[in-house]
Amino acid sequence: MLSEQEARKRVKKILFGAGFSSAILLACRFTEAAFGVWLGAAVGIFNYRLVVKVVLDQSLDPETKKQNRFMKRYLLRLLFSAVVLGTAVFIGTDFLLGVLLGLLLEVLTYILEAFKLFITGKATGKKRG
Repeated sequence: MLSEQEARKRVKKILFGAGFSSAILLACRFTEAAFGVWLGAAVGIFNYRLVVKVVLDQSLDPETKKQNRFMKRYLLRLLFSAVVLGTAVFIGTDFLLGVLLGLLLEVLTYILEAFKLFITGKATGKKRG
């Protein structure tokens, strides 16, 4: 079960990823992409908190009510991301790719966590070589 502390850790990981990737982009002189990463990360964090709030909400008793609210928020999240990406198209390709990277940072935190579990063997119960 997800806790508020785990949700905060995920947000910190997203912010770290945004800082790290924007630093690399700035070093390579892709300033628009670096700004796009921060916008995408901000939208990604908003989207994440939008959905996590339903998961953490204990006041919703019936499971179907919670599922309906979760699905509505998830669709709102997808719509919001599509609008941000759609408007980023008009600013430029570099900015668009930066926003896309920022939006994908949440997914990257999940992938890194799964990889860590696989390497340590906690996912299967076996220790990897």
